[in-house]
Amino acid sequence: MTEQVQQYRGSALYTSRAGRLLLGKRSLVLSVCLVALGEAAAHFVFRSRAPSASDWQALKSQLAPLYKSGDLVAVAPDWGEPLARQALGDAMMPLSMVARADDADFPRALQISFMGQRREELSRWPEARREKLGPFSISILTNPNWKAARYQFIDHIEATSLSVSVSRGGVDEACPYSESAQMSAGNLGGDPTSPKVRFSCPGGSFHWIGVTIIDDEQYRPRRCIWAPPNAAGPVNLRFRQVPLGKKLIGHAGAPWLMVRDGVGPPISLSIANSQGKLGSFAAKDIGGWIRFEWDTQVLENTTSDLQLTIVGTGHGEQRFCFTLESQ
Repeated sequence: MTEQVQQYRGSALYTSRAGRLLLGKRSLVLSVCLVALGEAAAHFVFRSRAPSASDWQALKSQLAPLYKSGDLVAVAPDWGEPLARQALGDAMMPLSMVARADDADFPRALQISFMGQRREELSRWPEARREKLGPFSISILTNPNWKAARYQFIDHIEATSLSVSVSRGGVDEACPYSESAQMSAGNLGGDPTSPKVRFSCPGGSFHWIGVTIIDDEQYRPRRCIWAPPNAAGPVNLRFRQVPLGKKLIGHAGAPWLMVRDGVGPPISLSIANSQGKLGSFAAKDIGGWIRFEWDTQVLENTTSDLQLTIVGTGHGEQRFCFTLESQ
């Protein structure tokens, strides 16, 4: 009986030790799993955290060695762009770049990413370099299809390069040029800001030709040449001595908040030189910010005076803004 009790006690002791050992192993495994889960959660929280104001301010000095004049500075997600511009300023993010017509105008881009976001429109640009700067991932991307513009029409909205008129009953009526016109803005939901430097056409304060900024269908800013149709007749923009390449590339649209219902008729934009018509394009308000292209290969490496003509097809005030470049 005593021997059986001793065997039982020995077996119980072994079972107890084995149980404690097993429990210890399970606790260790559980601890490791909890630590791993904690690290994963911390990584997710950090990755999902929006950068602070101090993070943005620190980025300016960190980004300076990577930035080259003429770079496209793109931010992902989009809502971070105003924060980036506030921190980086006009030196790295000038208005002409922020309100660009197209990403394709830039040979290189610095993509500032956070919260794991990327810009879809830059996904096909090869990545030359990537760096981690605090909560930001900085990618240097190169444009595989970039070609330098020979002439940007938006840079020549002044009297030495351009004259503007309205054809009223077959007679051209000049639109006077001024570098000190009174500026105005339509406020929220209104027409875009009219600049000091502009051509003023008959028909009232709405009818001017100059550089402004509109909102596109994604509410992104677009810097363009404001040139609305005129009820008196076709609006003519005559550019002097434009160097031509293989094509003319343009974009056109209207302030989206004002035209998004798509009730307006199309607006016609055409181009011609002394030899005749080179191309035409019809813009519909519901189309948003639209890219178009005209073939000028037969005129490559020549210089020509060009006339752009804008004609409305409806009654009332129609809004129209465009960009154009020679490549």
